[in-house]
Amino acid sequence: THLSELRVLMYLEELRTIKKEIQDTLNGYYEPDSDEDKLKRTQLVMNRVRARMLLNMASDPQVFGKILDCLMISPREIRKIAKDIIVLKKDIPKDIPGINLIRFTVGITPDDSKEVRLQKLLAYNAMSTKEELDEEYADKDYSVDDIISGEEEFCATVSDVLTKHIIEFWIDYLNSSISALGKYLPFTEEIVLMYQTLLQKLGVKKRISENIARYDKMFETKERLNAIADYASLELNNFISTVGRRYMSEENLKEISEKALRCNVNLDLTAQGIEATRKKQPVVDALNALDESFDIMRKPGFNESDMQTLRRLPLWDNFQRWQNLLLIGLLLASGVSTKDPAENQAVKELIEKINLLYS
Repeated sequence: THLSELRVLMYLEELRTIKKEIQDTLNGYYEPDSDEDKLKRTQLVMNRVRARMLLNMASDPQVFGKILDCLMISPREIRKIAKDIIVLKKDIPKDIPGINLIRFTVGITPDDSKEVRLQKLLAYNAMSTKEELDEEYADKDYSVDDIISGEEEFCATVSDVLTKHIIEFWIDYLNSSISALGKYLPFTEEIVLMYQTLLQKLGVKKRISENIARYDKMFETKERLNAIADYASLELNNFISTVGRRYMSEENLKEISEKALRCNVNLDLTAQGIEATRKKQPVVDALNALDESFDIMRKPGFNESDMQTLRRLPLWDNFQRWQNLLLIGLLLASGVSTKDPAENQAVKELIEKINLLYS
């Protein structure tokens, strides 16, 4: 009957809506194979993020501050981490020469799996179980797990250990903010992953460790904990608000420019667009700009004079710069593989199956 046909069409439309939601979710976890596909994916993310941010800012200018609040960390938790490492010594630097000497002598290579490494270590020590090895290495500054792990970068100093724990806390915090961030932005997983990728690519971890080492020598214990906590939180929060701009080299900017050209996206790579410079202006000018902005926002269109007025508003200027930097960061982070190949392939196959449904 006609009613039954309408009901079928209604259900089919609902199923297609569900399919679209599943596709969007899976696409957030899938990393394309080719560089061009990765750039296309990044272009999609950039366009969606830019569009959503504009809509949200148009309806509620406070959204910009709320987005940054979701990503900012407090020095309080970092101070606890510093106390655990510096005072309570819950984790200590590893004996890198000792670990590397054992690996070299036993014949462990970077390409060996954890199981292969364990078997080589067991054979060299003429033992049959890991428990025996654990007992043998119980009095060392490193464990059997340190030797057989895939980790090639060890923490050789207190500042390295502390930085490692701070960064782990920061990454966990960002990941926990994805849900809250999703109220204001699409592709929040991509944005959080971008920050983690840039932290690694731009060498931020090393810089933080070097600065913490200086603070470690400059202050007594009590002041040291506060100084390190304040510095680390400020550094990471600045990294969020500037999307790592201060760490970007001319080579990085060149890479961004080339990718932007290939993606056909307009970015402002001038000093005005990427440098957070403080501009002095009389309070009365800012207040006048605020008054004028009410009329401007009610107009059907903006001219250049209107745009200049809006740029005199700190909130608008900061928002424009951060949005520009966010897009720059997404481009710079694109192409850096972060997915497990097997898991990525499984997601790809699942996407292909979903695409066949309700076509």
